[in-house]
Amino acid sequence: KKLSNSGIEVRVVFITNGKTGVSPGNLEIKEEIVSTRMKEAKEAAKILGISELKSLDFECQKVDSKDQDLFHKVIQEIRSFKPQIVITHNTHDNHRDHRSISEVVVEACWKSKEAIHVELGDMHEVTDVWGMVVDGIFGYMSGLSKVRGYSIGATAGEAFKRLSINPAKVVF
Repeated sequence: KKLSNSGIEVRVVFITNGKTGVSPGNLEIKEEIVSTRMKEAKEAAKILGISELKSLDFECQKVDSKDQDLFHKVIQEIRSFKPQIVITHNTHDNHRDHRSISEVVVEACWKSKEAIHVELGDMHEVTDVWGMVVDGIFGYMSGLSKVRGYSIGATAGEAFKRLSINPAKVVF
């Protein structure tokens, strides 16, 4: 929200459709999970000022960090949108798809600036890549955001882990 409020265009790209993301107690909504998730994502996007949502529609639980098609699609997204910062999953996330996505995104950010695969768009150099630090349950997250906020003189704060290997100065 802070980024969009400061005039920065924010795009969200989902790698998977989330089809297997149903908790055991809610199996009756399994058939509706993809449309439900996208509806919720659109509602959140309005609140956060996100300019575009997109799904690459890869199958859940089968994301392979060595998948060249996935790698090329992520490069294409980067070259199309030309972001300064890319925020992805953390490399130490518990979910295997998230770890694989992180690996692909970090490498794609690096490769998007190289003079290769002109069919994927014009070269673009990403300034920095961050990994989301997701801490688990909502109460814990709320408390932790207050602790992080206190440490920076704010009501709440959010943590990111820098994944990029390029040196960078980021100013908002």
